[in-house]
Amino acid sequence: MRMERLDVKELATRLNNGQPPRVWSLLVTVFGELAQDETAQLSGETLRQFMEIVGIKPEATRVALHRLRKDGWLSSQKDGRKSNYFLTKKGRDESIKASPRIYSETALADKAWLVMQNVGEPVGAQKEPGVWITGHLRITGVQPDEQDALVIEMGQSNDLPDWMRARLCDASLLEQSQALANTLRDLDYWLADEPKLDEFHREVLRVLVVHSWRRIALKVPSLPDNLFLKPWSGPDCRRLVAQIRKRLS
Repeated sequence: MRMERLDVKELATRLNNGQPPRVWSLLVTVFGELAQDETAQLSGETLRQFMEIVGIKPEATRVALHRLRKDGWLSSQKDGRKSNYFLTKKGRDESIKASPRIYSETALADKAWLVMQNVGEPVGAQKEPGVWITGHLRITGVQPDEQDALVIEMGQSNDLPDWMRARLCDASLLEQSQALANTLRDLDYWLADEPKLDEFHREVLRVLVVHSWRRIALKVPSLPDNLFLKPWSGPDCRRLVAQIRKRLS
């Protein structure tokens, strides 16, 4: 289905897999995309207008802002009767940490290793990076340094059985990535005609696009794309997010 007109509320729902976005989560994306700089602030009125376009009521926005302040992620200061909001050091650090997974145009890992630890030992805390297939077997995109483990580097030709691939990523996330890629193609096709959008609407669209991919990207392990089962569409999503952000920059 091609976009024939711009209905931001409808688009937000489509980008969010048929559900309205969670308010606090969308605000996290707003500040990460528009106000990550140490001196950047967003006024309460700007946030109200932004959320209103998406179809979120002012009461819900106030509750979410209160939650993020309580969690130490946001802070605010008064400007007369108005309030300006900005990231705390905690919020900024977490935004910066998440940025590579959200904005990278390629998978963060181009290699993977199969690691089997001593099956004669008790199952540990499993703090090592990667996805645990069993209590002693994991797949990781970070080169392991365990001395007492069997480590096998996996190349492009290493085929994992489907039962292992199925453990790497939840099936619903795979389907969400495919649905998102389809919606992003529709949006990119529509934007290619260079519709006349004011700056505010361009920023709203840019944030919604980033948010739609963020909610998937942060849940998927950092592994090469070829390891995931179909219909994993991460490569298409990354490419389209980058392309649309350039169109709307």
